[in-house]
Amino acid sequence: METGAPSGLMPLRTVPVEEIHPPFPADIEIIRMDMKSPAVLRGYARDWPALAKWNGEYFRNEFSDTRVPIASYVGGRVNFLEGVGVDYSELPLGDMLQATRQESRSFAIGAPLERFPARLREDLRRPAVCEDAAWVRSKVFISPGGIGAPLHRDIPHNIYVQIAGRKKWILFSPADNANVYPYPLFSKLPAFARADAETPDFGRFPCLRDARPWECVLEPGDALLLPSFFWHQTRALDFSISVNFWFARGKLALAAWLSDLGKRILGLSR
Repeated sequence: METGAPSGLMPLRTVPVEEIHPPFPADIEIIRMDMKSPAVLRGYARDWPALAKWNGEYFRNEFSDTRVPIASYVGGRVNFLEGVGVDYSELPLGDMLQATRQESRSFAIGAPLERFPARLREDLRRPAVCEDAAWVRSKVFISPGGIGAPLHRDIPHNIYVQIAGRKKWILFSPADNANVYPYPLFSKLPAFARADAETPDFGRFPCLRDARPWECVLEPGDALLLPSFFWHQTRALDFSISVNFWFARGKLALAAWLSDLGKRILGLSR
């Protein structure tokens, strides 16, 4: 499998993420996270009510007035502000869904699950692995087709569930840290990489040739199990709705809490 790239740029050579199909063991998330390698669980959320309910019209009708963090995108890519970081604002969800109809400027949301009325959580099945975790956070992601998030990483483990539409992922192990050219720790973008996995520029980032990336496409009902510190870059192939569950235990939970606190103080997280 190879990722696409504009003329003149060579694509990265990727390998498929391992796929696991139902029936799943009750402790599948624990088993996979202990292996510290990504896995796609096909049909993981096949019985969640969200699969039959969540679409643009549902959110527009039920949660139009819910205020959510909005990430601005230009030309299908997240908009970075020099010296500031990701360009965020906050709007009612209905305004965001209306704004995505503009041709030159698009918006997407990554809103904490608790921003929404409690009834939204009734459409989900919280993974059992999160029940005894010391640190747990969840977000709802909504974006139009063609919108991509840049290469970045998270401290906690991540269970990412695709509800509507398809989303493409490119992943790198923490062993490839140097090969993806991360921004400095004390920059405004400490969790982001300078390299672009979709359009790799080996002239600027020659070590990217030595990286060993994975690739997958999540379909509705699929889940990606992503261990902590794995780099990931995504692109919605259709209008996309998804929800994730970050979780951490022990020292990893403390690191996640301190990181979250630091980002909030600096205005890098919503």
